[in-house]
Amino acid sequence: MTVLTGTIQGDPARELTENARLLQDQGDLRGAAEAYLAAYRQSPSGFRASRYLHCARKASPEAARLAAAFGLEALVAWPEEVWVQREAVWAHYDGFLKGLSADRASLAPEICRKGLDAARWIIKSTAEDLPLRLAVFAGARAAKALGHWHDVAELLTVLKPERLSDQPQAHAGKRLPSDRERWYVMRARALLETRRLDEALQVATAGSQAFSGSDSLARLKALAHMALGNLEQARALLETLDRRHPPQWYVKADLARLMMRQGDSASALALLCEAALLPGDAKGRIGVFEDLATLLEPREIWHACLDHLMLAWAIAITECWEHRRARCQERHEDFWSRHGDRLAQAGLDQAFEPPPFQQLLARCLTFWQIQVDELRPRQRGRIKAWNPEREFGFIELAGSPDLFFLGRNFRSRERRPEVGMPVEFEVKSSYDRKKERDSQMAVSVRPFSPPAKQVRKPIDIDSLPY
Repeated sequence: MTVLTGTIQGDPARELTENARLLQDQGDLRGAAEAYLAAYRQSPSGFRASRYLHCARKASPEAARLAAAFGLEALVAWPEEVWVQREAVWAHYDGFLKGLSADRASLAPEICRKGLDAARWIIKSTAEDLPLRLAVFAGARAAKALGHWHDVAELLTVLKPERLSDQPQAHAGKRLPSDRERWYVMRARALLETRRLDEALQVATAGSQAFSGSDSLARLKALAHMALGNLEQARALLETLDRRHPPQWYVKADLARLMMRQGDSASALALLCEAALLPGDAKGRIGVFEDLATLLEPREIWHACLDHLMLAWAIAITECWEHRRARCQERHEDFWSRHGDRLAQAGLDQAFEPPPFQQLLARCLTFWQIQVDELRPRQRGRIKAWNPEREFGFIELAGSPDLFFLGRNFRSRERRPEVGMPVEFEVKSSYDRKKERDSQMAVSVRPFSPPAKQVRKPIDIDSLPY
């Protein structure tokens, strides 16, 4: 390792350097960075360059970005100084990659483009495990946000899954997947998106074998089978996932698309409505709303079809998703060009921008609930047992074994479950983890009253996390 230079006696910048050390010891990283930089400008040395880079990158993301630019300059002057190289690498990570997260602001296109460039520079500039690994994962996140799936696939080849940790991580009390599992998930997804389907199936299968409890990898394996036309294998995997609880909207949406390919539009419609009603973000479900419009168009349910097209358009506008906004608007205009006369006969007017999101959502919510009620057969029984502390119970059903249900699947804002309460519900296949066997459970449980007393209440929009 090259010895850092520039601290010899008689150095004209020695006083500035000592002052910088004092400020650093006191925790004033911004002040220390300024002092080290002033000392470097007066008497350049690898030591002062590395200390400025270290303090600046620790001070703030803005200072880290300035330090990254300085690092390129310092590496020209001190190409053999190991600590200059290390600190320049970390300055690029801290300045352009560390702050990338799932929130919209940190994943703005310009930020992601700079992050992706920084990741590529780090990969070329270091062979050290930690910064390399962090840069690859963060760079892949930036590339994913940009929709550059070829870049995601390419970046991940830098890492070897067998050399990554297989131990789960934790953050804020929440379990997170290991780096090895993350690699399999991201790599399989990137290969799917780039239509390298055989490779995607191979990676998803290897990942599923290594992490048998990973729903993400099981889903990606199913999607790879579906893309390859292996519909029965895909359906078996997705139905197994759908039996697990709590249900996930994206699994139901995957199943619906499989049903569409198999020509079962009624089942697809019910599954898409269920997916729309489940908790989750609205942005990810733009495709669900567009698929609903596709299914409703040949049925000539014009009002609902148009509402779903405009709901997708409104979400793209709200999320500032410019590329998707343009696509949604284009699809809306194409819909009117093909069906303008029929829509006018139905009393609909063409809009040049969608109505307010909440207005559209209220209409669609009512449609989804009606469709689910009509397309999913419901049964009736009485609550036989209820545990209010653990939020579960059992429903007595004539001629059948008692059915388990969870409190979160009880649908009433005014009442709570109680023994003897008449209820109606849907029966869903599930998996009994305790007994390790397939089973059934009651979902969408709600109090039942005789038909003469039933009143459909408006759906509470605020109860959904859209």
